[in-house]
Amino acid sequence: MVANKTSPSEITGQFAQFLQQQIDTQRYWRKPAMRGTDPQALHQVRVSLRQMRTIVSLFEPLLKSKWQQQTLKRLRRMSRKLDAARDWDVYLEQHADRNDQPNKALKRQRQKAQRQAKKALNSRKWRSWLKSMHKQLRQGDGHRYFKQSLPLPSVNQFMKTLLEQRWAKVQKLMTAQVIADDHKLHRLRIRCKQLRYATDFFTDHLPKRQNEIFVEQLKQLQQCLGDIHDAYIQQHLQQGLLSGVEQVNRQQQLISRSQQLKQQLPEMFAGLESTAGHWRSESEPHFV
Repeated sequence: MVANKTSPSEITGQFAQFLQQQIDTQRYWRKPAMRGTDPQALHQVRVSLRQMRTIVSLFEPLLKSKWQQQTLKRLRRMSRKLDAARDWDVYLEQHADRNDQPNKALKRQRQKAQRQAKKALNSRKWRSWLKSMHKQLRQGDGHRYFKQSLPLPSVNQFMKTLLEQRWAKVQKLMTAQVIADDHKLHRLRIRCKQLRYATDFFTDHLPKRQNEIFVEQLKQLQQCLGDIHDAYIQQHLQQGLLSGVEQVNRQQQLISRSQQLKQQLPEMFAGLESTAGHWRSESEPHFV
């Protein structure tokens, strides 16, 4: 990448602004998520964590290695501690009946996962890190995370390189062979999220209409892959917690739903392929 004399403040400023927004999101939803009464609060915390992880990963070539690695490790660790609570929220929302006695065992598992999530969100280390990051970013110290000796690219140069790389990773897994493999579909789901977050980050530098069409196709694929992954996870969550007949029936329902969703994937792959590549355009970007 060629350095641009006007780019350092532009690219570091955009990175810091995004990080500040996510730190604010964490601080806003942390206590509601700890209460455990609104699954949406925990969802918002997890989405924000994923977005931070993606952007910190994307900017890896430009960031100080020690800070980047430590931050990713911290964010991944927190995400893992919240995963179980979210999985149980989704499962109970889709399957549990409050008047169904066997589901008490499922609810106990959810309560256990929620206690673990609350403990993680309320930890002194996590609260201290959020406070420290909030203060640094408010003071305009976002440049401290970047390598000082490295010439920085312009935002457009950096964007085109990153989106091309992320798209190649998604495209590699959009095959008929992958559809039959739940683990590879989960990997594709993660890569789609990373591409989506990267696209969202650079929205103001992309052709507006083409980007809206691409993002809509990407959202539809993400939703389908998310539903397939939920069905896969739920098959394992309920094992040993339901009566024999009920477990078999739910297992069959989940497998059937997964198969139906997988049948939609080839058409979704084709739709996304047909709208990709707009970041290569030399047309004027859209600014709001």
